[in-house]
Amino acid sequence: MEKVKEFFMNKFYYPVRGFYRSVRRVLDYLPVIWNNYDWDQGYMLQLFAFKLRRMQKSFENDKWHTDANKTARQIQICAFLLERLAGDELERPHWDEFYKTYPTFGTFSTDENGYSSMRDREKWGKEFKRLNDHDEVVRKQDLELFWKIFSKNYQRWWS
Repeated sequence: MEKVKEFFMNKFYYPVRGFYRSVRRVLDYLPVIWNNYDWDQGYMLQLFAFKLRRMQKSFENDKWHTDANKTARQIQICAFLLERLAGDELERPHWDEFYKTYPTFGTFSTDENGYSSMRDREKWGKEFKRLNDHDEVVRKQDLELFWKIFSKNYQRWWS
């Protein structure tokens, strides 16, 4: 009877289960890949973050890995950093305040000679530069922290 069970498991159950998991994985990735393009680093980071989120869930449900919770947390931090790096910096809260303060930002005006220029640039220029510089510092810190955690741990991230 044991041989029949082994035959059934090896010839039917495991291949069907493997096929089902593969199809499910393709379907999970489909929205990410469908909305992915080859010309922007943000899409690459989103794809990598998606993979890390899948791994995070796997470790959160892992009953065998002794450091599963610690590993899940490391992966969660890396995924969060990649998602933040991939996101649009103009969605950060300090930019919301900037746009409320300078509602004409991004609009153009034309002078009497027909030259076009950014409207009210002298009003918002310094603040715009300060916020951009701040974003660049945060981006650099996020990237450094990601690589520090990833390079130290990625070879142990398997279940």
